[in-house]
Amino acid sequence: MRSIQIATLLLAGLLAGTAAADDDGDHGGKDGHGHEHEDRAEHFEGKPANNLDQALTNFREANSKLTELLAKDELSGADMAQVHKLSYTIENAMARLQKEMDQMASDLEWVHKASERMDHKTVRAKGKNYLDAANKLAD
Repeated sequence: MRSIQIATLLLAGLLAGTAAADDDGDHGGKDGHGHEHEDRAEHFEGKPANNLDQALTNFREANSKLTELLAKDELSGADMAQVHKLSYTIENAMARLQKEMDQMASDLEWVHKASERMDHKTVRAKGKNYLDAANKLAD
């Protein structure tokens, strides 16, 4: 349980930073991710994150590659291009994870309120939804 709490706190902090960067409303000179780029920078779509499983796979794989790159003593131009490309995949995954976390919070709130009313049916249904997603995050 403690690992879920730690993972949730870390993810929430990361996602809050991403959300704050995207909420400035002024996208003049910025790409769809809220970043300013020089004219020479290539832009990528990144791998899609259409569901929680895909988001987690992409998040883990891209972070692993980023870890390898950042472990180098010096980053070449090709390394920097790879970091740039990876960032799009990570951002896509984080956006999906935020959506999934929001749904988890909603499901858990349903469980909480239903437990107060002794609503067994809702507790079981929403509790299962919550746990399905939570267990994927905890793995």
